[in-house]
Amino acid sequence: MVVGRCQLVFACLFGFLLGGIIVPGLFTAISFPQLDKSILPVDSKSDGATASRSGPARVFEIPLYWCPHVPNSRERLLQELGGRKPGLIIDGGALDGKDAIAVALKGHRVISIEPTPGRKQSALVARLERSNVSHLIDYHHMALTNFTGTIPFHVIGKSFGSGQDQIDTFDQYNFTHTVEVKADTLDNLIGNQHVLWMKIDTQGHDAVVLRGAQKTLSEGRVDVLTFEVSPGLTPNYHEYVEIVEWLWKVGYTCHDCHSFTDIAEDSKHPETRTAVSMDEFVDKMRNSIGRGRGGVEVARDTDFVCFSSNPRQ
Repeated sequence: MVVGRCQLVFACLFGFLLGGIIVPGLFTAISFPQLDKSILPVDSKSDGATASRSGPARVFEIPLYWCPHVPNSRERLLQELGGRKPGLIIDGGALDGKDAIAVALKGHRVISIEPTPGRKQSALVARLERSNVSHLIDYHHMALTNFTGTIPFHVIGKSFGSGQDQIDTFDQYNFTHTVEVKADTLDNLIGNQHVLWMKIDTQGHDAVVLRGAQKTLSEGRVDVLTFEVSPGLTPNYHEYVEIVEWLWKVGYTCHDCHSFTDIAEDSKHPETRTAVSMDEFVDKMRNSIGRGRGGVEVARDTDFVCFSSNPRQ
């Protein structure tokens, strides 16, 4: 059998070198063997059945194009969105509203969400209203989570708020006060619509937010998902592991925007790796040397980009 396979490879290679033509009489007829399904990955929960994804095989673009916080990536990301047919964009964690406006200027509809209260909220709303694309932006002053109701939201700054305001408590931050804010799920906000790009940046609450989008994601109605991974900002960091494992099972493949440099033991000469288990990734991120946020050193964070196995665009 080994000899036969060697002959097959040699024959195909020689034929390729001759311009893709196998000279009659030079080789004996070759029968191509059927795919050996025993070499395919096995789903441990399917009684030995081979694990597979439905639909035709697809080739995907470079994930880096969808990483919003990588240096020099913003213009490339907007170029990417400008080349797509108009679709729905989710801006979960609007901050100052600039991203929502920039995306809407490319012709896309945007559902934008930001819970921070006070003057920061007023400035955000005013910026959206002044833009000439406000008709394309469906803005919601609320927090994203996995239920409908209200939720405590911790704020830095008595009047304005900050980019470090968040739902989960973090002892190192000097939160000045806590307010109750309206909360809802992405499934409720999206309904039955299809999403071109879902961007989530919610300060350590991202995995919980994605649990509130399980219907939309499990039905394959999100082409590209980007979310922040900040295990150091939440006591429930294990939820990042659970959500990425769930995303894999429902057909999404996730990529680290920082290519594992955050978990490298030697940052100057990081080990290159193809894949890492989420357990290992989260553990190392929790123990990583941090970066400054709001004047406080915290563990590192990154963004994940996840592609649907069957995107519409």
